[in-house]
Amino acid sequence: MIRTAVLSIVLLLTSLQIISAQDTGLRVSKINFSLGNDFDRINGLNYEYFTKQIPGSESSKFQGFDFEDRDMEGGVCENPHYRLGLSLEHSKFKNFELQTNMVYMPNRVDAVSYNNNYFDWNDAQYLNFYSTQNELALEASLLYKVPVLKAFHLYGGIGTNVGFTFGNTLCIDASPGLIIDEITPRNVNEILDDVQNNQNPYMECFEPNSTFNQRLFAQVGFGATLFKRVELSLMIRRGVGYRAQADNSVQATHLISSSIGASYLF
Repeated sequence: MIRTAVLSIVLLLTSLQIISAQDTGLRVSKINFSLGNDFDRINGLNYEYFTKQIPGSESSKFQGFDFEDRDMEGGVCENPHYRLGLSLEHSKFKNFELQTNMVYMPNRVDAVSYNNNYFDWNDAQYLNFYSTQNELALEASLLYKVPVLKAFHLYGGIGTNVGFTFGNTLCIDASPGLIIDEITPRNVNEILDDVQNNQNPYMECFEPNSTFNQRLFAQVGFGATLFKRVELSLMIRRGVGYRAQADNSVQATHLISSSIGASYLF
């Protein structure tokens, strides 16, 4: 996967150099690198998002849970990201910039926790879902830049990226006796009366299939030029997207992203 990413970047650089060499008015203006954090939030996140990722018949033991909204204790969807790419400008559109990036998002975390006893913590039964995935994406953003004094720029525009996940994992852990056919949080205490000898928590991990993701976002930012060849920047992205799951379902997402970066100016 790393070799593929490096080859893709080399091919992109070569192609853009060829374009720049032609009399098209298009030129490479920057090499960009940035890092930041994304909250790629899943709309309506619940346990079903995770059970759909479990391969084959293994998912059957987790079907039919009778969770209520109050049973959910919390959830999270976030990951770091790294961007490396080029900016293009055209001689006829000097205030516009096309940013192209290869985006690497390692160890995205999605998690949700349930607890069905609200009055006696010692007697509470829990169920936790935790998944991680890596993503490699291609991204393009069309930005309009406004000069402020001589060394500063304001940026605003729209962008999109398409990514492929790999190295996916999904782990589920629960209190003793919870994972039994036809069990729900409503009858867990009755079931536990019959499984007193099982005192070890349940835990099992799976390897979900790779999936595709896409996002459409608005982007705003600020840049400051130093020594005529270096630009430091801050970018914020807000948008919507989807994750295409292995069972052919689509899960809507909401993106909140920020990053800091440095660019070399040609």
